[in-house]
Amino acid sequence: MSLQQQGGAWPDRHAPPVQPLQTASRRPRKPRPWLVVLIVAAVVAAASVHRERTDNWERHHEKAERLYEAGRYQKAGDEAEKALAKAERRLGPKDPHVGSCLCTLGRIRLAQARYGEAEHCLKRSLRIYESALPADPRFIAIVAGDLAELYFRSERFDEAKPFAERALEIARGHFEPMDPELAKACRGMGNLHRVHGQYDEAEQLLREALAVDTRAKGEHDIAVGIDLNDLGVLLTAQGRYDESETALEQALEISRNTRGARDPEVATNLSNLADMYAAQGRLDEAESAYEQALSIIEEAYGPEHLSATYQLAGLARVRGAQGQFAEAEELRARILAIDQTVLGSHHPRVVADLLDLGWFCESQGKAEEAEKHYRRALEIAEHERGENILGAATARLALGALYAKLARLDEAEPLLAQSLATRIEALGGDNIETAGARYWLGYVYKETEQYEKAREQFEQALPVFERFYGPDNRDTAYVCGYLGGTYLNLDRIEEAEASYARALEVLEPAVGDDPIIIMRCYNGLSDIACKRGDIETAYARARRRIEIAEQYLPEDHAWRVSASIPLANVYATDGKLAEAEAVYDKIIEEYEALLGPDLPKMALVFDSMKEACEDAGLAHKAEEYAERAAAIRAKADEASGDETPGDETEPGPEDSEAASED
Repeated sequence: MSLQQQGGAWPDRHAPPVQPLQTASRRPRKPRPWLVVLIVAAVVAAASVHRERTDNWERHHEKAERLYEAGRYQKAGDEAEKALAKAERRLGPKDPHVGSCLCTLGRIRLAQARYGEAEHCLKRSLRIYESALPADPRFIAIVAGDLAELYFRSERFDEAKPFAERALEIARGHFEPMDPELAKACRGMGNLHRVHGQYDEAEQLLREALAVDTRAKGEHDIAVGIDLNDLGVLLTAQGRYDESETALEQALEISRNTRGARDPEVATNLSNLADMYAAQGRLDEAESAYEQALSIIEEAYGPEHLSATYQLAGLARVRGAQGQFAEAEELRARILAIDQTVLGSHHPRVVADLLDLGWFCESQGKAEEAEKHYRRALEIAEHERGENILGAATARLALGALYAKLARLDEAEPLLAQSLATRIEALGGDNIETAGARYWLGYVYKETEQYEKAREQFEQALPVFERFYGPDNRDTAYVCGYLGGTYLNLDRIEEAEASYARALEVLEPAVGDDPIIIMRCYNGLSDIACKRGDIETAYARARRRIEIAEQYLPEDHAWRVSASIPLANVYATDGKLAEAEAVYDKIIEEYEALLGPDLPKMALVFDSMKEACEDAGLAHKAEEYAERAAAIRAKADEASGDETPGDETEPGPEDSEAASED
């Protein structure tokens, strides 16, 4: 909204005063036509010069606004700079009209993702408006909303919030119900609610923005497309994919029709559609949409521009989901380099980049590199720009989950507990991010035999997973599987069996995607059948576990080596002790071939096998394994002198878990 559109809130103080006519004291002369013509011509010329001096900046400013509305940002910026320069020369640097020129130029630079220039213009504009007499709150609301959008796009959410709140408060009190600036203020605050997981508040404001813009501008205006885009992003975050797809496709159509197929707004719509596809596992569609969006952004801004990082991140996620981890890691490294160059090495976005890069390293088995990236992310989040609370919580979760997978449970537990506490305080107990922290903390509690604590975390996480992902989702099934194991350890047999069965119903049709969790479920179900005296069912479930291992795991995989442990347990329960001992001895033989007979990791295997034999009633076998574990540790102590044999406490995730079953 320009100053001219507000009816000249600040009149031209530079117009020359009008002087009263003086009565002549002498006799009037005869009119001279040629002199009248000269006088009239001089007056017209002077007025023309004055109008040129005062109106020239206005014409540039109005043209800049028209070009901005049409999405022609480069030419709009050129005109806005001319308007600003001429307005400053004519009116002075603190005139409110200069504030209007600065606001327009700031909006244009924001649309071009030139955030530093945009921030400078908008902050200066706000200072001019605030110091004007009288101050017009409407202009203050407009610029505050622009600053909120700037900080939101830069992921500086804490800085965005006070400006968004101020803009919305003023807009509700001073704008008409159909004013597009009210819609913009609602949209800004709604998007902030979304990133903080406050979905109900976000949806209410975003739908209000959509209604206002639709009434004010018509359903095909670009502002309506922006509203639909932001609403679609929110619906994706809630897992409401059908509604999200409809909104995002409508937004894309509006952007293409109003701005053209190669406009950056089209890239934004494509990227958000790709996010929605990826969330549903529609990877080919997601990949295509991300690539189209990246092509537009690189054409508009160049390959190393900050705006390209969003599409690169999306492609990296797709590559990871496709198992192309090396390519995904390269993309994440490119993103990190861009963000560090443009934003600095301690920016919150660098925290997110490091976490993503760590995950891709972890997915390739590069645990040391992953740990390095996670620790660096945590350090930045804790100590730079004040504490980045949610960034630090995410870094602790990533690091804690890595330690849990590496069986470094004592290190994992405090990190996960602190991450959970922060997320509960910041996001609430029913948020999916909070539920993810509960899942991993429950896992650690279960592995450390704190079964009641594990049950509490899994039971609180499950309904959130069900609501967010759906009851038949794989992630929901994982929670059910581990909850089943927890119930079994608590001797809650009926609940354990129901949880295992529910997990298998979802996971077994795609058993090759993750055979290990399915093997865990069959191990638990075999144990349940033994407890009930249903030996035939126990044998069937134990053999099904072996079938899965032989079909889907390589011969040297630790879980394949340990696959027959439940069968040995069933033999022992059935009184076939010789068969049970033979199976245990074969498992030990294969583990020694896999790990080496004297390595500290082998002592952990003997510990687990000792416990299995004790549970099966094979006391002499348990004693034999205990002696062999002690011998390995004694040899390691002797070799290391006074050093503590630390390798024993850091087995790979396969080695330790495979020998330690539910």
